[in-house]
Amino acid sequence: MDPNTEFILLAIVEKQSGKLIGQINTGCELKDEKPGELSIGYFISKDAMNKGYATEAAKAMTRHYFPFNKNNFFFAIIRPENAASARVAIKAGFIFISELRIIEKVSKKETLFHYYRLYRIE
Repeated sequence: MDPNTEFILLAIVEKQSGKLIGQINTGCELKDEKPGELSIGYFISKDAMNKGYATEAAKAMTRHYFPFNKNNFFFAIIRPENAASARVAIKAGFIFISELRIIEKVSKKETLFHYYRLYRIE
């Protein structure tokens, strides 16, 4: 599977119980705003938060897919009020780059995000 041509969505499963606790994804999410850039996104159920699962999944996803990445980085966009997601990104090695305003396709509403990057270290 190539994240440059496919949107890859994977389950996050708790090893001990086998329970589905979240999801992680990568691909060219913002084709109009950031053409050719690969994003990473994640979601963890409330019961599984603050246990390191999202950070572990983000590190594994970026490590596995960096060889496919045509750039030297992955990006994540996070709503400013989502402090938990920002902590995950920072723990996974992402750094804050800038604010990014995106026009939602359906509502045409402008939404503010924080734009983070994780750079490949050679």
